[in-house]
Amino acid sequence: MYPLRKERNAFTLVELLVVIAIIGVLVGLLLPAVQAAREAARRMQCSNNLKQLGLAMHNHESTYKRLPYARFDGGSSSHTVWALVLPFIEQNNAYALWTNHVTGMPAQVGGLNRYNTPATFPTMVQARELLVPSYFCPSRQPNRLSEVFRDFRGGSGDYAVSNGNQNPGTDGCNPATYNGAFGRKVATDTKGLAFGSITDGLSNTLFVGEKQVPIDMYGRWEIDFTLFNADGCWAISRAAGPTAPLALTPLERSLNRFGSLHPGVVQFVFGDGSVQAISRQVAGTVLERLAARNDGQPVPPYE
Repeated sequence: MYPLRKERNAFTLVELLVVIAIIGVLVGLLLPAVQAAREAARRMQCSNNLKQLGLAMHNHESTYKRLPYARFDGGSSSHTVWALVLPFIEQNNAYALWTNHVTGMPAQVGGLNRYNTPATFPTMVQARELLVPSYFCPSRQPNRLSEVFRDFRGGSGDYAVSNGNQNPGTDGCNPATYNGAFGRKVATDTKGLAFGSITDGLSNTLFVGEKQVPIDMYGRWEIDFTLFNADGCWAISRAAGPTAPLALTPLERSLNRFGSLHPGVVQFVFGDGSVQAISRQVAGTVLERLAARNDGQPVPPYE
């Protein structure tokens, strides 16, 4: 007759190590899937932001028969497209900061800041330091204030309007010509463009895209300056073409390129309101045709 076996109350060391190894493998397989799912959700939210901005441009054109201009001159008391579209993204109170009369301020002819309120005046400080959720991609650092530049700072953001395919050089402010959908307002052109000026077709013309902001430059005035101040025009518009290709990495330094933190792609909203993710590797010759509003050239297939 065999002796009774004693019941074991614990795992052996070998069994425990095997279980730990299996758990480690499962966690290693699960984490990339979780990260990919989170990035997919962030990319979808970014796409929704761009969709809303595209609708805002359409509503502005429907209301005023013109698109908003990219910036009003270059003074420190002036404004940009991102102030002009505030009432079309349910930011009417923020918009009022730019339009309400401040007692004692002289009138300014034209422009949104029609009373020429100084940049350091409390209402203008408040206006510039707005943090608008729709202006931030969730894959990046949200709610960023730029550092002080020329005695003021403001809310930054992750999107830029397209000024065409001509690379204006180092500061992004003074190209010889703007052939995109958005350009600088000057004394002889008090409004933005009408849809009729986009002769290549709205579905073939870039409106707004994700701008390149290196991850180690968040909030730095040289690249990530406030969206609301016309003095920092490199923060509000971008070019796209052979001389301004899409940024290939999150660390790439550029004042005038589109770029993103989404793996492999940069997202844009086109003039017809559609949002498309374009490969970072897209040819510059394709980009220049998408960025120009009136070059008369067909757009070849792209991804």
